[in-house]
Amino acid sequence: MKVNCPHCAFSFDASGGRAGRQTVCPRCREGFDAFAVDETVRLGRPGPPEAGASTPRIGSAGAAGSAVGLQFEEYRIVAELGRGGMGVVYKAEQETLDRPVALKVILAGGAAGPEEIKRFLAEAAAAARLRHPNIVTVHELDVHEGTYYYTMDFIEGRSLDRIIDEGPLDPRRAAEIAGKVARALQYAHRKGIVHRDLKPGNVLIDEAGEPMITDFGLAFDLRKVPDDDAALAAGTPGYMAPEQVLGVRSAVGPACDIYSLGALLYDMLTGLPPFSAANTADVLEAIVKEAPVPPGELRPDLDRALAAICTKCLEKRPEDRWASAAELAEALAGWLRGEPADGDIL
Repeated sequence: MKVNCPHCAFSFDASGGRAGRQTVCPRCREGFDAFAVDETVRLGRPGPPEAGASTPRIGSAGAAGSAVGLQFEEYRIVAELGRGGMGVVYKAEQETLDRPVALKVILAGGAAGPEEIKRFLAEAAAAARLRHPNIVTVHELDVHEGTYYYTMDFIEGRSLDRIIDEGPLDPRRAAEIAGKVARALQYAHRKGIVHRDLKPGNVLIDEAGEPMITDFGLAFDLRKVPDDDAALAAGTPGYMAPEQVLGVRSAVGPACDIYSLGALLYDMLTGLPPFSAANTADVLEAIVKEAPVPPGELRPDLDRALAAICTKCLEKRPEDRWASAAELAEALAGWLRGEPADGDIL
């Protein structure tokens, strides 16, 4: 569904949203009521562009339009898959190898400034360091006529948010998905990468039913802590950890991903994120100050041990969550095997 932002008139596809949530414009970062609070945002965001400002361009196609049909070196773009605050992802045909790939183009195209290019290159570099069966693989980074892009595996399947749109998942299936995502996160954390934007829209379910983590646009390299505290305060409302919302430098790390995975598991089990409100500010305030409704209250038939595993991920203090993504994966595996739950979490 194409919508026009009432703040800056930018046109974008909001079909990835969910009913009852606020949409955040990927250009000016202001929220409005279209479908959902499910877009990545950077806190302390700039205001709308000045009147008369030109629309950023993607190669020879406007950012509000489409690059379908354009040629990027050996890649022919055939369909748009989605767009966010920093880039647009297309399905493309790699003509030299006769295979489909996902091609991500920097949103501003040839008009991208140094900071935008720096963030885009950092995203590609972070994702390229990871080779895991549940993480989408990056192939190539290049620039075409001043427009930066990189290519990834094209995943046949659906994003997890579209699956949740159809209703809560079977608890065992939700635990299986969360466990595999946790293993992939543990691998990334060992490589020094924190995803920081884990949400249903960034998990693809392939044709074999395997979850695949994608979109490392906010990935945090633990070896390169940014000097700007504002760079730490970014994520997706509803799935951000409290320390992300507050931009606490010393606390932004793997525990953020554990919180976000707990929010994702909560969403799979109940059909809703742990926190939702009429506007982004209220969602962020609730994340910091309020406890989520216990998932068992929204789904009375939910096993108490699985609900407790999920709730432990959502503790306000990082040290009160699972100590690692591997520990969370083990807890989920134990639940799937029918092992008695640790009394400390019940």
